[in-house]
Amino acid sequence: MSTAESRRDPDPAPTRLIDGIAALMDRVDAVLVDQWGVLHAGGDAFPPAVAALRTIAAAGKPIVVLSNSGRRAAPNAARMIEAGVPAGLVEAVVTSGEVLWRCFAEGRDIDGLRPRVLHVVARTAADVAEWFDGLTEPRPVAALHEADAILVLSLPDGLALDDFDDLVRAGLARGLPMICANPDRVTPRDGGRLLVSSGALAARYAEAGGTVRSVGKPCRTFFEAAIARFTHLPRGRILMIGDSMEHDVAGGAALGLSTLFVCGGIHRPAFERLDDPAEIGRRIARLAREHGVPPPDFAIDMLR
Repeated sequence: MSTAESRRDPDPAPTRLIDGIAALMDRVDAVLVDQWGVLHAGGDAFPPAVAALRTIAAAGKPIVVLSNSGRRAAPNAARMIEAGVPAGLVEAVVTSGEVLWRCFAEGRDIDGLRPRVLHVVARTAADVAEWFDGLTEPRPVAALHEADAILVLSLPDGLALDDFDDLVRAGLARGLPMICANPDRVTPRDGGRLLVSSGALAARYAEAGGTVRSVGKPCRTFFEAAIARFTHLPRGRILMIGDSMEHDVAGGAALGLSTLFVCGGIHRPAFERLDDPAEIGRRIARLAREHGVPPPDFAIDMLR
């Protein structure tokens, strides 16, 4: 039986709660860590999370930051430095936007799709220009009728999902596939807010009968790109830290990685006012069942 299959046993081991990342340093050789909700929530980096990164780096474990961001890796790395994450602590940043860009740049298709002209949904026109820099094909167009696919990089601020109903109807009428560069349905913000994100639009498009291709967590291709530098390591010695059962825990477990679930991220409401470890463990197990994923190996309130 493979490692991934063994992690799907009918009666999996319960999740172990830890107080700090130092408890796992003798168990892992490399660390993947989710960006949004774990390191920051759109504002300054969480000081305990930065301290945890320092602990990991001091133990000699390489750190790769993962993000379901439609933007490329370089602007995300710059964003983390601005937020207060010291550049020297992180070996690499892997984003869904970067993985998708490289697929196009190298002439690879996206699960059978190879569009030449894209209608793009993004936060700003500058984000579109930044993302397409260096690509000869596909190219972006403003008019939907000129496109042969819809690319969703991010959603403009201040818009609700219903604001895209016309786009959904028009795309379906033309039979256009949608490519989503950020599968996250919500994005955490400082103050505990959750904003609607690109994955929610992709889900609505699929539910309406549209064809959708997503790049990012929990997609296997994305995780394999993230661990490509660690092929010499046993997968169980690579730790995935994240706050999403659907993306971080699911994607890490599918590849046989160890998983550390951060309770205080997008699932925080499920753990509010809980301080009994047994009840926290039961809540984690229930969340895992609801999302159809194996329980995480470890859990912590926030990365510290």
